[in-house]
Formats: sequence, structure tokens, C-alpha cells
Amino acid sequence: MSTRRNRSGAARAPALDALRDRLADGGARPLLLLLAVAAGAVTSLVVSAFFATIEFATDIASRVAGGGFSDLSPTARVALPLAGALLLGALLSPLASKRRRSGVSHVLEHLVQGQARLPLVNAGVQYLAGSAALGTGLSGGAEGPAVHLGAAGASALARGLRIPQNSARVLLACGAAAALSCSFNAPLAGVVFALEVVLMEYAVATFIPVLIAAVTAKVVGHWTFGHVESFAVEDVAMRSLLDLPIVALAGCALGALAAAFVAALRAFASLGRRPFWLRAGLAGVITGAAALATPAIMGMGYDAVDATLLGQIAWPALVVILVAKLVASSACVGLGLPVGVIAPTLVMGAVGGELLGQVAAAWAPFGVSPSVFYALLGMGAMLAATLHAPLTGLLVVLELTGNMQVILPAMLIVAIATATARQGFRQPWAFIAALGPDRFAFPSTPAEQHLLRVAVASVMDRRVAPQSASDTVPLGAAAARWRVALDGADGVRVGAWVDGAAPPASLAPSAFIDSGATLLEARARLNAAGVEALCVRREGRGAGGAVIGVLARADIDAYLTGH
Repeated sequence: MSTRRNRSGAARAPALDALRDRLADGGARPLLLLLAVAAGAVTSLVVSAFFATIEFATDIASRVAGGGFSDLSPTARVALPLAGALLLGALLSPLASKRRRSGVSHVLEHLVQGQARLPLVNAGVQYLAGSAALGTGLSGGAEGPAVHLGAAGASALARGLRIPQNSARVLLACGAAAALSCSFNAPLAGVVFALEVVLMEYAVATFIPVLIAAVTAKVVGHWTFGHVESFAVEDVAMRSLLDLPIVALAGCALGALAAAFVAALRAFASLGRRPFWLRAGLAGVITGAAALATPAIMGMGYDAVDATLLGQIAWPALVVILVAKLVASSACVGLGLPVGVIAPTLVMGAVGGELLGQVAAAWAPFGVSPSVFYALLGMGAMLAATLHAPLTGLLVVLELTGNMQVILPAMLIVAIATATARQGFRQPWAFIAALGPDRFAFPSTPAEQHLLRVAVASVMDRRVAPQSASDTVPLGAAAARWRVALDGADGVRVGAWVDGAAPPASLAPSAFIDSGATLLEARARLNAAGVEALCVRREGRGAGGAVIGVLARADIDAYLTGH
């Protein structure tokens, strides 16, 4: 029986390797679609469990502190987030700084570096520490951490199947879209977020699996936990075209607010080299002071959004919530706590839009739309301006309202707010600002983006002479073949035959790379090693794996130029 299993395994391995090679150049799409379904289903379950854990942590903290966030005494408002921050500082300080990285920024960092394998340790920290942080009232959001968890689940799936990095990137985007789809009840916004923010590209081949993952997550979440509305949204619409100038001015104001939030985030993130326990304690103190002014900023703050959309908050309280939420959230995110920025931007957008709507109603010489109309637009505008993601912001408004009559003013306010924050104040997007001194560089050219979409296995030259062959290996009709000589486990040299000529007299130094690495990673490896060709080994086979191909610098150049 063991012999039968061995033969079966030996037979399956080449077939799986052939599928991986097809995925390396964007082929094998049916397989990728099946993996997108799996990623969506797993993400839905993980994210739902994450939100349930946050609720459990909040319930425990409320019992200890003597009530929900809004019912706490002034002393408890200060003590609870400070205690949570000190607990996180004590538990996470022994970890290396790279193990504490979390959220969307962590996902982007790996994708930009061509590494679509997210460490499970970071995902565990995100799950447990993020739940504790939000449960104890530290100001931030859960959607960004949910994106991290969804991407980490998809990454584990890709790692287990040894999928090439280019297809693993798409699978990570599937996890990100699925996370927002099931946690925010906005599947289309989740898809666009994954393309606009995570992958930073739009392509049909990428769009389809991401869309399927988002739909799967929404369906699984609905079947498992039922349909839950994100916010209590009224059916509102713009009263007349006379509102458009006010909408444009509101876009400028909210763009400036987003720029202020990102600037505060950058200021706190600049302290990133300080000890983590000190930064966590400072975040706890700042959150406690802000909660002393208003408990509405504690945790995600969505109760404040609901009250705002129902018109239950007067303008003086709106000002206090707006300022307190900006300071507390920028401190918690910028100082490195495992919380996100999406929820704070929605809270500030709703409060800021409502405030602007009340001002317009009081001072405009004509009747304007109700202030809740501006609150809804403010949520999309603030999100778009903070994340530099205008399509995501626009779709958030549409999916929250389900009202196509708001599309015209939503388009206007999102465009103006994003341009104001990006071009007017020249602030980076929040996910990069949060990194502080550890900021990484994004692919700066379309060529670099193109190299991220293809794996080494699809471009390498497979015409490699067996390592035990003599110099008289027959030459085919092709222009070149490669001879490989190993110099121990980590050393390797290569040389090329030219058709009809003698074997190479000398072999040039080379280096190893996995077949599933992206071409961008391969180019970086060529530059770092100072060589002109890389020897390719099957991913997951380790240092003992045989060389299955050679990738020369000229091969990458030829791929870029189409020759």
C-alpha cells in the first residue's frame, strides 16, 4: 500500500508543478477562481470570529469598568484605555518590531517587496492584540485589521499549495476584498478597495477572482450570521442643484480635515523608533484624555455615526467629537497599536459632514438638503481623501445609501476632497504615513508594476544541461543552452552554450531564486548579487532542489520590451 501511495504522489507532483507553472504567467484561471471561492469563505469565517472576539473583549472590559463606553464615569474613561495600552505594551514589547507590524500597511509592505507570504505570527498578533485594543476603548478601526486577517488567510492557502507569487498576490487581494465585504456590508467597495489600494491596478484577469471572493464572503456571512446593517441610514437625496456649490465647499473642508488627520498620523509615527511600551502608554494617555472630553471616541466610535445620521447630536458636541477622534485615532494608529484607520475616517467624515450641513442650513440664503445628506457624503469624502481611494469612497456612499440619486454630489465631493488632500496639502495616504521611519518605496513605474504580475517560472529558460552531464551534451536548434555547476549549497556558476560552438570555457557566478518569485524580485536579486543570471529552483524544494531553469537579466529585459 505504501508503494501505491508513493507512485500516486510521484504522479501528482508533476501535474501540480505544471499547474503552478501555468499560474506563473497568469494561466490556470479556473484553479485561481476556485481558490478565490475558498479564500472568500475562509475570510468570512475568520473576520466574523474577529468581530465576535472584539464584542467579547468589549463586554469583559465593560463589566470590569462598570458599564459600556457611554456609561463610564470620567475616571473609568481614562483608566480603561490606559490599562489596555499598558497591557499591550507589556505583552508585545518582547516581540521583534517586524512581528508587531499589522494592518493594511503590513500587507502592502509584503506585496510591494514581491513577497505575498504573510507571517502567521503577525496575523495572530493582529487578531488578539487588535481585539484587546478595541475592546478596551483605544481609538481605531477593525476593518483594516480585518483586511490583514483576510489577506493572511489567503496567504496561508497560497503557501500551502506553493502558488507562485504573482498569483498569490491576486489571492491576497481576494482576502482583502472578502474582509471588507463581510465586515462592512459593502462587497463592491471591498472589490474596488482591493484593486485600488492593495494591488494598485485594474485588470479583468484580477477583477474576476477578487469579485468572486467578495461575493462568496458576503453569501457565507449572510448564511452563517444573517444580514446586519452597518448604519441606520435614511433615504435622502439632494434637494436641488443649488446644493452643488455647498457640496464643493464641503469637499474642500473635508479634504483639509483628511490632510490634518494624516499630518497628525505622521507626527505620531515619527516616534516609531521609541520603545513600544512607551508608545503604547502614550497612546493610552491621549485616548484617555480624549475620552474624558467625550466617550463617543472610544473604540470604533460607530455609535457616534448612528447618532449623527439620526440628527441627535448638536453642533458643539460634534466639534468636540471631531477633534477628539482625530487626535486619539492618529495617536493610536501612528504610535503602532494594532488598530486601523478606516473606522476613524468614517466617524470624522460623518461628524464633519453633519457639522457642515448644519452650518449650510443656518447660513445659506436658500433651502438646502438635510444635514444627514452631508453626513453621508462626508463619510465617502473623508475615506477617499485619507486613503487616496476615490472610487472606494464613492462606492461606500452608494452601498450605504442604496440610492443612486446621491451619485452626482458624491462624485463631486469625493473628487474635490481627494484632490485637496493629495495635491493641495501634498499629504501621503494614511497607510504609508502610519509607517513613519519604516516607510517603504512603492513600484514607481509601470514597468515595475508589470514585473510584479509575472513569476520567474513563466520567463526562465528551461534548457539546462543536467549537472552530471559532460561537456558534450547535444545541442538543439535553439540559440542557447545553460550549464550549471554547484559550488556547495549556496554557490552556483552558470555558462551558456551557443548553438554549434564548444561548451563554455568559463562559468560566471550566479545565485539561486525560487520559481514562484516575481520578476521584480528576480531583478532585485540580480542587482543585489551583482550577477547576470539566476539559477531557478522549484519553490518549496529547499536548498537541495534541482535547478530547473536559468533566468538571465536579458530575459527580463526582453519580457518588458516584448521581444
